[in-house]
Amino acid sequence: MNTPTELDRLRDYLSAPTDGIIGLVDAILALSRRWDDVRVEEPGKSLRLKLTGGAGSQDVEFNLRRPLLRAALARVAVIVSDDRHAPFSPYEGEGEIVLEGEPSTRVHVRWANTTREQSLMLVAVRPAPDRAVNGHHSEPLPRPADPPRT
Repeated sequence: MNTPTELDRLRDYLSAPTDGIIGLVDAILALSRRWDDVRVEEPGKSLRLKLTGGAGSQDVEFNLRRPLLRAALARVAVIVSDDRHAPFSPYEGEGEIVLEGEPSTRVHVRWANTTREQSLMLVAVRPAPDRAVNGHHSEPLPRPADPPRT
């Protein structure tokens, strides 16, 4: 389970990412290795990162300028579409990626990146096959049921 210090560092990094959009996206995707369900939501002026796993759940509120969030969501769309050769939409979609590592992690990804809604949902699906390319591998998924709105 995360200590408050780890969550504080995460909040600080997400509020002012030092590694650009690619580093920000990699940091969010990496959370899927430790948490079963990772969501970025925009309930108001700040963003909320909801982390849920076997050991419980954590909410991390952080501030990130909307253009950076939209760029990060567009980067997620590119990662998911890289290997699918399917119609590409940076505005909304879903798919699956595999994060390289020991062990590799299969992650279902759903995003919305419109003027009205910016959100990201990552759900870890373990274990992953050994098919990752350049750190990420994607393939289409059947559409799951919509998550409940809060």
